[in-house]
Order: sequence, then structure tokens, then C-alpha cells
Amino acid sequence: MRIHHNVIALLFFASTVLAVSAQVSTNLTDKIHRGSGTINLLKDITGDQLAKQVTSSGSLLLGVDVNEDAAGNESNASVGVALKSAQLVVVTSKGTYVFTNYSTNTSAVLIPAGGSTLQSYQTLIGQGGSSQITGATQGFDLSHFDDVLSFNRIAFEGQVLAARIEVQFLDTGNSKSANDAFFDFSGGFEDFALLSARDALALENANIGWSALPSSVASTSSAPVISESVVNATEAAAVGSSASPLPPTSDSTAAAPGGAPMLPAPAAPAPPAMVLIAALGLIALTVWSRARSQLAGNTMN
Repeated sequence: MRIHHNVIALLFFASTVLAVSAQVSTNLTDKIHRGSGTINLLKDITGDQLAKQVTSSGSLLLGVDVNEDAAGNESNASVGVALKSAQLVVVTSKGTYVFTNYSTNTSAVLIPAGGSTLQSYQTLIGQGGSSQITGATQGFDLSHFDDVLSFNRIAFEGQVLAARIEVQFLDTGNSKSANDAFFDFSGGFEDFALLSARDALALENANIGWSALPSSVASTSSAPVISESVVNATEAAAVGSSASPLPPTSDSTAAAPGGAPMLPAPAAPAPPAMVLIAALGLIALTVWSRARSQLAGNTMN
């Protein structure tokens, strides 16, 4: 009976590892209003859960519901905003980490309010109301969201004490160009959610609002924010790996989408969960075999 209990305990531990390692899509309470705002992540998740939301490639994935007025060349079927800046700030017991390397799957050339020079900005495109898209996370309605914003190259150490996302959309002023008119922002509330890699891939592939994009608007399709290979790697990764500390942002010189400095790549992901389970199974088999041999020896004596 002792052998049986040991095996059960090990299998239970392995199943628990799988259960807690899964990412979960979660609606975030704070919103972006009138083009800017701060989202307090710890209103809706714990610090440990935040660490688990980081994919195997070091990205934190967010769904965005674009709630802009369907005016001018925008319509209920296609609306958009441009990102002037976005950053993720994580405060831990080891220090403060600032991540400014973000990406979306579209960009456009725009003129900021008061400026005269065309620049490329990451953009978010969606539609009014909900779509027909469904996600993988039970109890979470992915159809309320339009596009994916990814913070990349994330790694941090220590217990998470605070975590926030700061977003500012681009003000395109009174420009009458097709791009500037489409990617302006109004006073709408933009909703955000943390996404699992699987839900982010579904939302990315839906291309919501793209089919109704005005022909006069020139938007460039960027590299995918998330891929099937990253989803598979993330779902197979074991939990419990600690992130690596990052050097100061001032040490980084490479440019990222949105004009943000790139941060060093995160540490290698933890070994797949199946490897951990196999190891636990081997331990259980070893315990069982030794106990069986001992029992056989006692019987012979």
C-alpha cells in the first residue's frame, strides 16, 4: 500500500504541474480613455500568474478592444488607432524592470500632431461591437477583442510587488490625410485583456477589421506577433523557471517597433512539462521496483 500511495502522490504532483502551468486569458479592469492611461495588472492577477503569462519566447500578450468613433473614413466595420508609446513596468523584490519593446501585426506612416515629418507607428485595427471569433480559454469571451499587442523580451527576477502597463495613442491632430484620419483616436474606452498564447494566435489570425479597411488607407502588415510554434512551445513548457535579470535599458541601442529600445533576450525556457512528468514516472518506477525486490527477498527468506 505504501508503494501505491507514493505512485499516486507523484502522479498527482505531475498533474498539478500541468494544471498550474497553463496560461489563462483574463479581462483587465483598467482601461485606456481619451488616448492614454495606466493599467494596474495586479488588480486582476497575482505576481505568480503574471510570470506564467510570459510565453516561451519571452512575450506578454494582450488583447485590445478598439472602441473608436466610426467617423470620417472609419466605419463600424473597421476602426483603428496608432501607438505613440507603450511600456510594461514590473517592480519586484530584486528591482524595477521596464520593457518598452512592443509590437503589433500592422503599422502605418503617420504625421503626429504639431509635426511635419512622416514616421512609422505600430497600429491596432478592429471593428465596432463583437466578432464571431471564439477562443480556447473557458469563461473568457475572445469575441470582445480586436487585435493583439505584444511586449517582447521579458525576463525578471524576484517576487512581483507591482506591475503596470502604460499606453499612449498617437494624436494625429487635424491632418486630412487618409491615414491620419483613420488612425486618430476619440474619447472611447479601449479595453485590454491578458491572453494565453492559444487565444492570441486565434485573434491574430482573425484579422478583424482588415477586410473593411478603406482602400485609401495604407497599412503595412508586420511580422506575426505570435506563431503556432511559439504556442506549442509555451504549452509544453514547465512552470517554475525564474526569469533572468536585465541590464539597464540605457545599455540597449537597437531599435524596436514603435521606436522603443530592445532589451536582451530572456533566459532559455524551462524544460517541457512532459520531461518533468517522465522523470517523476521514472522515480516512481524505481521506488516500486526496489520495494518489490525487497518484498521478494523477504519471501524467499
